Amino acid sequence: MIMKVKFGVHIEPQLGYDYENSLNIALEAEKLGYESFWCSDHLFLNEKSENQNCMDAWTLLAALAAGTTKIRLGTLVTCNSYRHR
Repeated sequence: MIMKVKFGVHIEPQLGYDYENSLNIALEAEKLGYESFWCSDHLFLNEKSENQNCMDAWTLLAALAAGTTKIRLGTLVTCNSYRHR
């Protein structure tokens, strides 16, 4: 049995990434043949967090979906307690 290895890329959007950085990473990964782009849904992990970019995972993925063509997009983790019920 031959197994196909699949590679993805993961970023932590709360660590200062902005949309342009994230899109460039996703597009480059797509160009290189990576299967997926992942981001986590963590917010404010340390005392410096309030002074840097901190993107919502679901909004980021929706925006990336409009700018990419074949790479799969997903969250590494999602936090329901951040969402209004």
